[in-house]
Amino acid sequence: MPLIPDLVIGLTLHSLIACVSVEGVIRALAVRAPATRIALRDLALVLPVVFVPVATWLAPWRTSDEFLAQALFVSQRFDRLVVGDLPFRQSAWWVCAAIGALFLARDVRLRLHRNHADAGRDLPDDDARVSLIDGLVRQLSERMGVAPPVVRIVDSAKPLMHLEGVRRRHLLFSTATLAHLTEPQLEAAIAHELSHLASRDLRRSIVLVSVRLVLIASPLAHIIARRQHQELEWRADDTAAHVTGRPIALARALVASGKAASGDYLGLLGQGRLEALERRCHRLANDEHALAEPHYLPLSLTAVGLLVTMCLVS
Repeated sequence: MPLIPDLVIGLTLHSLIACVSVEGVIRALAVRAPATRIALRDLALVLPVVFVPVATWLAPWRTSDEFLAQALFVSQRFDRLVVGDLPFRQSAWWVCAAIGALFLARDVRLRLHRNHADAGRDLPDDDARVSLIDGLVRQLSERMGVAPPVVRIVDSAKPLMHLEGVRRRHLLFSTATLAHLTEPQLEAAIAHELSHLASRDLRRSIVLVSVRLVLIASPLAHIIARRQHQELEWRADDTAAHVTGRPIALARALVASGKAASGDYLGLLGQGRLEALERRCHRLANDEHALAEPHYLPLSLTAVGLLVTMCLVS
């Protein structure tokens, strides 16, 4: 019995096909709306996870000699090559899984580090800063049609501002964040976080991590999942700019937070975060932000094309 079942290798193969195809569509059609790119990349990540088990269960004939003789691509033929003591597909899977595990571990570590608050007490509810932020959160929540999250402000020298909690949402601030942002900047930044809440981005992030675990040996899936996080930030920026009418205030809030957290931008990993921050500010400053619903025609055509292709690959 092989160390890695054909089902798992099939997941990796079909994930590579889906990722390459979707990225090709995005570039060929010059898809600019974050909502459409998010939907297309969701398709690339989720479709293989659904298709391969269902096809294995409902279409066992796909492993027959007759099908394999007519298939567009048959990965089993590569097992004629042996690397060490393992067939090529098994060896390639282990190498790709090691690369994927490094990608995933790096991203999870970075996210935990970014969201970790320095030790510090919560400010009491009667603190003037808590009242100010709570009022802004309630006003914006009503305008955006979401239930207001519980406001928490911690006494910390690290700039922090993010949503946390799966069932009961908390909007966490640090005193350092409040010290660095003006009220218009705070309003725009809060609208950004509430957009994540309205779009259920916390649940989406959990799903993305789960899919990455299933597709651990698909490096392209990890790259696309990273791009998804960037697209979610862009979409939240667009929503905040639309709701508050203050895109420049949001850009300035990003710059102020970046300066306060300058130590987090050291090294190669920090350079990537800095470039992402610069790109977000560039979009906001150059009026590239625009709310748009997903365009379902390219999404539907891509889904059909992917299904047909996957049916001809084993």
